[in-house]
Amino acid sequence: MELVKFQEKYRRAFIDFNTDWIVSNFGFLEEHDKETFDKIDEELNNGAMIFFAVEDEIPLACCMSMPMKDTTWEICKLGSNKNVPH
Repeated sequence: MELVKFQEKYRRAFIDFNTDWIVSNFGFLEEHDKETFDKIDEELNNGAMIFFAVEDEIPLACCMSMPMKDTTWEICKLGSNKNVPH
């Protein structure tokens, strides 16, 4: 397994993993979740970072961190691949 920064080929996995996690835990996506998914490139350009745990080119999990105020960061999106046996 390796940790890699966001790559376009993993965009769909980021959205799917997070959607699954949010819906499983909270029942529905909120508008700001949908906006984040629509504005991934903008968030990255504004300093956010997305990392993936990947094995054999298969994304296993992801995490997004965004800069907030001053030196504070928020871990705001995370999820994992339910289709990979553990």
